[in-house]
Amino acid sequence: MATPIIWEMMGEYFTHDEFGDEAEEGMDDGFLASLYQFRVAMQNPMYIHKNGGFATKGHSPKSFHYKGRAIDFHFKHKKNISLRKLIVVAVKCGLYGIGLYPHWSPKPGGFHLDNRPGGLFNVWTRNEEGKYIYVFPTAIPESLEEMR
Repeated sequence: MATPIIWEMMGEYFTHDEFGDEAEEGMDDGFLASLYQFRVAMQNPMYIHKNGGFATKGHSPKSFHYKGRAIDFHFKHKKNISLRKLIVVAVKCGLYGIGLYPHWSPKPGGFHLDNRPGGLFNVWTRNEEGKYIYVFPTAIPESLEEMR
């Protein structure tokens, strides 16, 4: 359950409405604190997808969205996003699940972040056919456009 202090901190960049209908009870404090640090470091406004924060359906069965520990989003300024910087900043902020979605519909160029337990680190993408591919960070190009 996210505490009022965490929501107050998040208010500089986010509202709890963005995280889903049950976000106030469902979002994890530790995840929100990590997300706040990530947003400050990236210096780029983020738009959370509908049902891209706390969710009760619509994601894979073991999704961290159901635990209040994940978001799906786009950056406002897409042209200046370094994928390598995104990965380094996410990991430094404790966000070890990183999804890169150059083909997301209706808006290409989206991302997923979560704070999976135990420091398990995964970076993945999904190709045009919808197949998930796990990638080694050093094999990632500089931008999402290069992934298409």
